[in-house]
Amino acid sequence: MFNQILFTVFLFSSLIAHSQKNEDIVIPFTRNSANIIEIKTNINGTEQQFIFDTGASTVSFGKDLFNKLLKDSVFTNDDIIAKTNTRLANGSLVYAWQIKIRKIKIGKVLLENIEAIVIDGNNVPPLLGQSVLENFGTITIDNQKNELILKKKSINIQLNTLKLIPCTTSDQEITEKIIADFKTSKNEIYITKIDIEQNTPPQKAIDRLKNQITIRYFDKNDVKKAIHLKTKLLSLNYMVTLEDMQPYYKKPIPDYIEIWIHNNY
Repeated sequence: MFNQILFTVFLFSSLIAHSQKNEDIVIPFTRNSANIIEIKTNINGTEQQFIFDTGASTVSFGKDLFNKLLKDSVFTNDDIIAKTNTRLANGSLVYAWQIKIRKIKIGKVLLENIEAIVIDGNNVPPLLGQSVLENFGTITIDNQKNELILKKKSINIQLNTLKLIPCTTSDQEITEKIIADFKTSKNEIYITKIDIEQNTPPQKAIDRLKNQITIRYFDKNDVKKAIHLKTKLLSLNYMVTLEDMQPYYKKPIPDYIEIWIHNNY
């Protein structure tokens, strides 16, 4: 295996817009009894009403709704990525599950492989948060027409170095597959150089991993790049965790991201 591969690779966004490139995407909305905006959202082929919440970090809903959708085969157990915790708006920490929504449609816009959180609790309001909304450039609320006007976001992200770290010899095949997938993907993120770690990481480091694929970033300016890498790998049906490494280093390491690969997790 080559220690270093130097080329430009292209990643795609999860956004598929069935409209003209510069055309506004218009989404009708209603207001509930609390005067909060709600919009119709189609998840994996079934329609659901979600609260439009720009302050929410991700799409989220309660365990009761998830169990119903699981029973109706809208979701499967394969859509569950990992157990986790999440912090509510009131500051409390609650048990949750990280899941993948295979397809979510809003108006004429189809998004694929969107991260969501299922919160352990009843009567949890379904929120449409930033894991969907970050795919758009600007969002305008027209209160006269009761419409949301969305503009598609242009993505053009550059990353100097991506380091792939296979944790065992059996993970090298997946490492090579990931590289091949990056080469053939659409033109959205540009990676100048891919390094492949030749030495097996210490067992202590491997034991820290929380998923099949762990993406680690070392600078706050690389968060969006890491998220798009995660979106790509989720679309390939890998189980992916994003990890912020900034607290462990005195200085940030800009323009550098690691992907740890451990298929036996």
